[in-house]
Amino acid sequence: MLDFAQLQKNSSEAELDDGPEYFIELSMVRDPFTIRRYPTVIFNAAFGPTPANVGFTIGGGLRPVQGDWDEVAMTEAEIENRCLPFDETTMAAFRQGQPVLWVWDPFAELSIGRQEQSRLTNAMRDALAARTQKAITLIAMIRNRDEPRRLDPDRKTNQENFQDLYISRVLKSNLHRSGEYDRSSIPFFDIKGACFERMYGISALHFRQNLKGELPFFDHFYAKKQHRVGFDDYEFFILEVLHRGYRRAVALEVAQHENRQNLKDFKRSYKPQLSTMNGMAETFELTTFEYFLIALHSGFNPQQLHPGLAGCHRHLGVAAWLGRLGHGHSLLLPPELCEPLLELLNGDAPFLCDDTTEGADIRDLLSRHAELFAGVRQLSAIAERVLKSRQPTIVPRRIYGRITGDHRKGELLEFMPETIPSDIVTRVLKATDRAAGDLKLGIGDEEIVVRPFLPLAW
Repeated sequence: MLDFAQLQKNSSEAELDDGPEYFIELSMVRDPFTIRRYPTVIFNAAFGPTPANVGFTIGGGLRPVQGDWDEVAMTEAEIENRCLPFDETTMAAFRQGQPVLWVWDPFAELSIGRQEQSRLTNAMRDALAARTQKAITLIAMIRNRDEPRRLDPDRKTNQENFQDLYISRVLKSNLHRSGEYDRSSIPFFDIKGACFERMYGISALHFRQNLKGELPFFDHFYAKKQHRVGFDDYEFFILEVLHRGYRRAVALEVAQHENRQNLKDFKRSYKPQLSTMNGMAETFELTTFEYFLIALHSGFNPQQLHPGLAGCHRHLGVAAWLGRLGHGHSLLLPPELCEPLLELLNGDAPFLCDDTTEGADIRDLLSRHAELFAGVRQLSAIAERVLKSRQPTIVPRRIYGRITGDHRKGELLEFMPETIPSDIVTRVLKATDRAAGDLKLGIGDEEIVVRPFLPLAW
């Protein structure tokens, strides 16, 4: 609830009869990329909507701010998931219950074709580049296992092989007259390592070391990737979807920017959001399943890229949350995500109840990753507790290990944080952090040697 003692009281008797009793200062976010038709007042969902007797003011002037705007409730998680351009000062005010006015900035120049793009577009660029790094490492490792270079010393290098496949499958480009692909055409290839490290918190080298423990259990973790040809197909499918999602985000920004730059009046008479989106029906179109795939692999909610996603925006937020959980050791689960999370895990989400193939694919995608990251039963139990208590809770990742010593050598060991001592969990987490080798652990009456790892090849 708002603390009325901290609000400014209306001292004008003339305005008090018709106007608000109190005023609250609005923070302002000027955004050259927003595609909303009207300015939007975002209030913190934890505080509830602004009471009817409270008016908005900007810049300290005690007067109501007139005009048409939308009002929406959001949480901190939604602000982050949707990549809204809140700086630290604005977010601090939002946490204290101060509403934020989100407006288009008519005087900010959008440098089309340059790096000055929205946070969502940059996040999707980073996700595409990071996935490129992951894919080239995975495919190279499996290729080395199945097709040793000594059997074909004249074969292409792993990087050349990957680049040619990327150009043909993702970019859909043809060979030049020389019989070669233009390998310089792959987008963001030069920043893939840096983007991977930002997204996963580990280097590409650490990732390769981690894969040594994970590789023997690919059949167990990734049933749909158990054959190398199918594995390659799936990797390039993910890359193609991320590439089309990025291109659509850029195209939408450019279309909306050109639309506004041609206006005579810079106020609110521009082409509405839905008209702009619907006019792009044939521009890098994606299915609902593919938007969920983008959310999972980028860690951000792509709702604003298509008007048809409004009905499942909460569930896209869950997919983005799952993706972020898969990037690290643990993640805070806020109460507002619990209901859509449980709907997805139970198959009760309204848009999943039409028995379509796409609905089944979305259920399968999210339930498989929920099982891999935390366990569906464990995650459901945590979500129910958080929903009841309204207190956010840290969800830990499932950690696995390959037993490298004694008679159980080669077996898969699962570390469940709730069933083994916390000091062992701490040692295992530290080992996965530094990509350490074997770890000797005393569990129960036996001492085992294990190489711990987090499954990262998803």
